[in-house]
Amino acid sequence: MFVLIPEMFVIENGDSDSAAGPEGIVHQFLCHRVRYLISYRRILQLTASYSVRTVNPDDFTVTNDFRFDDIVRLVPNESDPTAFTIELRVNKGTEKLVPYFYTSEYRTEVLCRLHEFLWKAKVLK
Repeated sequence: MFVLIPEMFVIENGDSDSAAGPEGIVHQFLCHRVRYLISYRRILQLTASYSVRTVNPDDFTVTNDFRFDDIVRLVPNESDPTAFTIELRVNKGTEKLVPYFYTSEYRTEVLCRLHEFLWKAKVLK
């Protein structure tokens, strides 16, 4: 069952793999991806297969898809209550991190769900 809240989409199916919605999506949020001076809307999805996927809401194409294992750190922006960063390790052999900058009116909910899923992914290994 989908529940539509302005500027935020949430699938209310709980957190178990069997309760996942279409395509294994457990939660999804409308965010803005920030690159340089440009900002564009993205749907940030958390999947039952422990990955984060971003989707273009205009044509529903997947723009990014990365596993929780690649996430190194989640960083809330202290000066902007809507901004946060997801830092990814792009190459397992190096220490190079790539920051992905996002904003969302529901930053707290997004980060709480991400932390919850990161914890579960590490515990269930």
